[in-house]
Amino acid sequence: MRETTRIHPLAAIVGCAVIGLTITTVLTSSVLGRERTSAAVETNTRLVAVGDAIDRQVLLYAETLFGLREAFAHAPGLSNQDFHDLLDITALTRRIPGAESVSFNKSVPDAQLGAFQEGVRRRVPGFTVHPASHVGEHVVVDYLEPAVPGSPALGLDIAADPVRREALVFARDSGELSATRPLSLVQGPPGPGFLLMLAAYDESPVPVTTPARDRHFLGVLVAAFAADTMIDQTAEARRGLPVAVYDAGPTVNTPRAQPRLADWVAGKRVSEYTNYADINVGSRRWRLVTDSPVTADTAPAVATAISGAALTLLVVGLFSALYLSRRRALRLAESMTTDLQARKEELRAANESLREFIDIAAHDLRSPLVSIAGFNALLNDDQVDLTEDERVTAVTTIERQSRHMSRLIDDLLTMSSIDGSALRTRPEDVVLVDAIQDCLESTEGYSKIVEVVCEPDLVVRVDAHHLRRILDNCVHNAVKYGSPPVRIVAARAGSEVEIRVLDQGPGIPKELEPRLFGKFARADNSDTKAHKGTGLGLSIVRGLAEANGGRALYEPNTPRGACFIVRLPAAAIR
Repeated sequence: MRETTRIHPLAAIVGCAVIGLTITTVLTSSVLGRERTSAAVETNTRLVAVGDAIDRQVLLYAETLFGLREAFAHAPGLSNQDFHDLLDITALTRRIPGAESVSFNKSVPDAQLGAFQEGVRRRVPGFTVHPASHVGEHVVVDYLEPAVPGSPALGLDIAADPVRREALVFARDSGELSATRPLSLVQGPPGPGFLLMLAAYDESPVPVTTPARDRHFLGVLVAAFAADTMIDQTAEARRGLPVAVYDAGPTVNTPRAQPRLADWVAGKRVSEYTNYADINVGSRRWRLVTDSPVTADTAPAVATAISGAALTLLVVGLFSALYLSRRRALRLAESMTTDLQARKEELRAANESLREFIDIAAHDLRSPLVSIAGFNALLNDDQVDLTEDERVTAVTTIERQSRHMSRLIDDLLTMSSIDGSALRTRPEDVVLVDAIQDCLESTEGYSKIVEVVCEPDLVVRVDAHHLRRILDNCVHNAVKYGSPPVRIVAARAGSEVEIRVLDQGPGIPKELEPRLFGKFARADNSDTKAHKGTGLGLSIVRGLAEANGGRALYEPNTPRGACFIVRLPAAAIR
C-alpha cells in the first residue's frame, strides 16, 4: 500500500510566505522595469520636442533668407540701407530668438578684390578683407545686421576657411539651404555655433544647372547661430533638461544607421548616450543627447512591494489560523472521552479537508510560481537573445499567472470570511444588466461567447462586490467546464430575482450533486479532468448568495449541460 505524503502545516505556512515574497519580488521588478522604460520614452519625447523647437527656429530664419534672395534677384545692386530695411533684425530677433546675425557675403573675383575693398571703405572706413593670404575666389561679408562698429565679422572672407567654404560650395552649386559643421562664431558668444547659408543669384527663379548657377552667383546670405542660445530658448531646456548637440555629418551620402559623428564635448562620444534624437538642419544632421534623463517613478514599484508583502501576511495569517484550529480540535478531542469516537470522526474529516486544502493550494500556488520564475529567469538572462514577441509573451505569461494566484488567494480569503462568519455585506440597489456586462467585459473573450437575456430595469438589492464575485464564479465555471453556447437568463420571481447560468457541457455527475456547493467539490471524469481547480468557486457562490439573503441551486439543463441558479432579493419598486 502506497504511503501518502502529508504536508506539515508549519511547512505549508513557511512555503506560503516564501512563495508570496517571491511573487512580490518578481512583480516589483516588472513594475520597476516598466517605469524605467516609461522614463526613457519621456526623455526621448522631450528631446524630440527640443529638436522640433530648433527646427522651427531654423525654418523661420530660412524663410527670411529665401525672401532676401528674391530681393537680390530682382535688384542685384541692393544697398546696405536696403538690406537693413528689408531685414529689420531687431524685430526678427524679438519675434524669433536664436540667430546672432544675418549677413550678405558678396562673391568677388581675385582681380576685382582691390577695387571692391576701396569701394566699401567709402561707406565703412577701415574696411579690410581678411585673411589677406587667401588667393582665388573671395566671398566677403559685405552687409551685416546687426551692424556692430569694428566687428571682426565685417570683411571676413568665408571662402578662406575650409569649414565655411564646404557649406558655401554646397549652397552655391545646389541652390539649396546649407549648414556648416560646428565652428566658433566671429561675432557672437563663445561656444559652438553654426552658419545657415543660402546662395543669392542675379535672376529668379534659381538657374537649373550648376554652371548656370556659377555664372549668376552673387554671393551667399548667412544666418549665424549659437547652439547654446538656440537650445536655451526651447521650452524643455527651460524646464531643466540639459541638452548637448553633436554634428552627425551631412545629410547627403551619409548612411543614417552609421552617421559620421564629430564630438562637440571633449572626452565624450555619442555612443555613450542612450537617450538621443536626430534632426536635419540645412544640409547637415544633428544629434541631440542628454546625460540627465527623466528619473523613473519608483512609487508604483514601492506600492507593489508593500501590497504584495501585505497580501503575503494575510495568507500566512490564514494558514496560521487553520493550523491553530487544528491544534484546538486535537485538545478538544483529548478532553471529551465520552464522545471520543464522534470527535475522532470530526477530527479526521477536518484533517482530510485541511490536507486537501493544503495539497490543492500548494499545487495551484506552485504551478504558476514555476512558470513565473522560469520566464523571469529567461528575461534576466543576458546570454539569451529574445525577440520582442518572445519578451512580450514572457511578460504576459508572468502577469497572467500572477492574476491566477491573486484569484486563488482572494478565493481563500473569501472562503475564510464565510466560514468564520466575518463576512460583512453592504446592500445597495444594483442594475443587474450593467453588473453582468461589467463581468463579461472584464474577461477577454467572454462577451463574445456568452448570451445575455435580462430586462434593462431589473434591479437587485445586494452587495455590489459580492454580486460581481457570484457572476464571475458562475460564468467562469460554465465556460471552463461547460460548452458553448453559454447563456445568462435573468427574470423577476416574486420578491426575488432569479439568475440562471446555462451551458451545453457534460453536466454534473449524479454522485457529485449532493456536495456540489461544498468546499473542494470537484468532478473527476474524462470530461473535466483537463480542467483542474480548487473546488471553492461554487462554495463561494453559495456563501455570498446566502450572506445577501439569497440562495444558490443547481438543476440539469435540457437536453444537456448544467444550469446554476442564483436567487437574490429584488430591489423595492419605486
